[in-house]
Order: sequence, then C-alpha cells, then structure tokens
Amino acid sequence: MGIDKARLTIDGLSLGERTARELEKVCDKVTVLGKEPLAGRPFIKDSAEHAGPAAALAAFHPEQDLVFVVSCDLPHFRSDLIEALASVIGDHPAAVPLVDGRLQPLSALFRRSAFADLREIARECEHPSMMSWLKKMNINEVTSEALVELGADPHSMRGVNTPEELRDLLSEGSGS
Repeated sequence: MGIDKARLTIDGLSLGERTARELEKVCDKVTVLGKEPLAGRPFIKDSAEHAGPAAALAAFHPEQDLVFVVSCDLPHFRSDLIEALASVIGDHPAAVPLVDGRLQPLSALFRRSAFADLREIARECEHPSMMSWLKKMNINEVTSEALVELGADPHSMRGVNTPEELRDLLSEGSGS
C-alpha cells in the first residue's frame, strides 16, 4: 500500500479514525493496537515490526468479557456486525464470520478467556498466527447467510491491500 493503512483517508477521515468511531457506537472502550495511537484512545504499540496481529493481540489483556477485534483496512466496516456476533456467541470462546469460504478473525468477537490461548501460542511459537489461535478453540463460525439474517452486511468486512483495491471497493460501495 505504501503507507500505514490506518492513515489512509476517505472523505477527510483516516481509516483508523473511521473504524474507531464506528466501534464507539456500540463499544464502551476502544483500544488501538498498532504502530501509532489514535487521539483520545488507549494504545498498545506493536512490540515487533511486521510480527502480525496475533503477536500484537497476545500482548493485550482485555478488561471486558467480550472483545471485538477488527483490522483498520475495512472502508465499509459497520458496528452492526458486533451486535450480530454478540447475539450468537453463546458459550463459545469466539464468534467468527465465515465469508466467501474464509474465516475472518480480524472482524470477530472473542471472549476475554480466549486471549489466554493466544498468549500460550505466542510463548510456544515465534510467529503466532490468527488461524492457529482459531484452531485452538471451539469457535462459532457465522456464515454470510447467517450474518444477513442477523442484520449485518458480510461485505463490510472487505479489506484493502492495494490502492487499486481501495479505489474499486469505494467505487462499488459496501455491496449491500
């Protein structure tokens, strides 16, 4: 992409700020993990460059029982996803969307207790992955169809990795 995706701007607002504001519609507290803080929000700096989201999350010790994890590269992210996942997490350690045949751990709801599993993986492995974390748990996989029935738009989880993807995603809208 050439720059930190959280700093990409759409309509004068960075993707990081857009995501945080959307989270704040339904979350009591938004904690930013990454390279740079967002004004007025708790921040945990990535401990290692290019270590990935699992390494950053392993250093996070959530206070709330339910923690929504989201990446900063989702231009159409909407907070209704959080409410949808909260309604189906049940006794599972996580509710993870399954969109286009792929699990979306960076748009998922986790129980605080699940972070102990991630810290264990991080102790055992130099480069922990989100998928190794998911495999360790009995997650609730929430299909695109189920998300739609719950009032959430599966396309709100479409991320961008290139300027072309961003342009294309913005030109086609959220997909709903």
